[in-house]
Amino acid sequence: MKKNFFLILISLTSLTISAQKNSSRAVYLDSLYRETLEENHKYKRVIEDYFLNKDSYKVIELYKSGAKKMVGTTLNKDIIKKDGTFVYFYENGTKEAIITYSDGWKTGKEYKWYDNGNSKFEKENIYDPKAKTLKTLLIRFWNKENQLTVIDGNGECDDNDEDFQEKGKIKDGLKQDVWYGKDLKNKVRYTETYNKGNLVSGISTDKDSLKYSYSKIFEKPTPEVGMDNFYKNISVYYKTPDEAFKNKVQGQIYVTFVVDVMGKITKPIIIKDLGYGTGEEAVKALYSAGNWIPGKIRGIKRSTLFSIPITIRGK
Repeated sequence: MKKNFFLILISLTSLTISAQKNSSRAVYLDSLYRETLEENHKYKRVIEDYFLNKDSYKVIELYKSGAKKMVGTTLNKDIIKKDGTFVYFYENGTKEAIITYSDGWKTGKEYKWYDNGNSKFEKENIYDPKAKTLKTLLIRFWNKENQLTVIDGNGECDDNDEDFQEKGKIKDGLKQDVWYGKDLKNKVRYTETYNKGNLVSGISTDKDSLKYSYSKIFEKPTPEVGMDNFYKNISVYYKTPDEAFKNKVQGQIYVTFVVDVMGKITKPIIIKDLGYGTGEEAVKALYSAGNWIPGKIRGIKRSTLFSIPITIRGK
């Protein structure tokens, strides 16, 4: 007889919670927002009133220097689900962006500034809660010389920051015709064609001068056996520890892991545990459930961070 029945849900995220201070809980994160040791961290995230049952929780992120990076509200204390206004800051204290969210989706006006305080852009996010779709319009854009180059959703956009360079035409708030860009961090160049904001086609060139064709910017990893069979495999391989069964443990376990470019699950981290070895068993089940088809960005395979909540209903 099975000891438990559980439902597993999967979603993209790079947000974890794991250290404690008073009534709050915090975690040290690396540059990719993966949990790490204090001596290796780049950011620190704190969830206030974590140990209280509330509808929403204040979340704060800090740079390693202690300077504030972000402040906002999450509807879920274990997996960040943004809701309300979020304010972002550069490490020098200058405001970087103001973005409003509804149930995890961007909505309404979005503003961003350069690190010298000059305006960068104004966007309008149109979220359809029924269809769960988001349409973003670029209303105004200023280049680094503080020149307004997109007015009322029309003009030329030349966007440059430390990680990306991208330029092209904006029509009615959307990308149009040919765009050229560079992913400086990963040493990738690309050319993309758009029609009314929709990507028609793209060609990227990696650091080894290999070319890739694509029709989607991002393709998330998927299990080789398919998602339905992945769920079934988890159900088969997960074994409730004896002590957890005896104590009728119920609730959710949260585990993050990286799907690498070979489709292997690596770097699993138990974010939230129910005790009695339940988290460790969840990790074992993940490893046993099979390999994945790697995720891609602009046609190129990339390691991707996932977070999986596993809900256990004891019998």
